[in-house]
Amino acid sequence: MIGIYVERKIDHHLRVTARQLIMFDTEEESLKFLIDSFQSDLNCDFVCILLNEKGNLVPKVINGESEYS
Repeated sequence: MIGIYVERKIDHHLRVTARQLIMFDTEEESLKFLIDSFQSDLNCDFVCILLNEKGNLVPKVINGESEYS
């Protein structure tokens, strides 16, 4: 379970980053920026963005390494 501190840190990061996403022209550029910012600002080894497509979680962007990937 994610601790309250980590949850608040992620929430704050998303709010700040969301304001910067309007400067990108494509979804791909936006997702790349988002994933890179998570890795650098939150010190993540592995980041994945999943989209809900018709009830299925589909990986859209993956960056980093994990023992499970």
